Amino acid sequence: MRFLNDCLQHFSDRESVRLPAANRRALIMLWGPINQVARFVRAGAHLFNAGLEIDAQVLARSALEYAMTIQYAYLRVDGLDRLEKGSYYQRKKLFESLAEWNDDPTYLDLVPKDATKPGAKGMPKFSEIINILDPAHLYLHTTYAVLSQVTHVTPGSQTRYFAVENDELILDPGRAEDGFGNVTVGALAFAMMGATWVLAHMMHDTERLEALDRYSDRLKIPLRYDEDWPASQRAHHD
Repeated sequence: MRFLNDCLQHFSDRESVRLPAANRRALIMLWGPINQVARFVRAGAHLFNAGLEIDAQVLARSALEYAMTIQYAYLRVDGLDRLEKGSYYQRKKLFESLAEWNDDPTYLDLVPKDATKPGAKGMPKFSEIINILDPAHLYLHTTYAVLSQVTHVTPGSQTRYFAVENDELILDPGRAEDGFGNVTVGALAFAMMGATWVLAHMMHDTERLEALDRYSDRLKIPLRYDEDWPASQRAHHD
């Protein structure tokens, strides 16, 4: 948890960011998702420490999904264009649906103007993103699959709240320690590292990047996921 607390402190009460002008677009598009990762991680850590380890899994999964999407959008050469296009279509679909469901055309006034890059594709599905970031299935796939057991109705969620004593089936509140607690903490750490590194890289924050590198070596958590990509797909070659 020390690593998480250190990174969360980096976000606390931040009212301004100094960064090169070339990274302004990336900040505008990713600052919100990066902060959402921090919120998910903070809340997930609170639940975990309070003994609500199973409940923390849902937040850990969300944090991981956000962080991996952030890494993809920042590191891929067309990532920001794709995120912008995907966001536009999501908002357009939402307000068009609200106009239809509520029989209220004023919702259409909220449809954003399409100022996205001509020809840009939308974001791939998250299953594709995770394959791109972890093609060898080393860590992200297993982590995400385990956390999804709580997020969705699965055999585990159906049987977790019963217990058998003396051949009698009794109700169980399900507050017992989670057998996958290490996966939950690991996911929070992966997510926090992924989001914090992107922010530090955008800011050219050398001190923070060096600290994250030390944490990466000690905890065996990747800083970034593009080092094996073809040069033509990488937005940053440092």
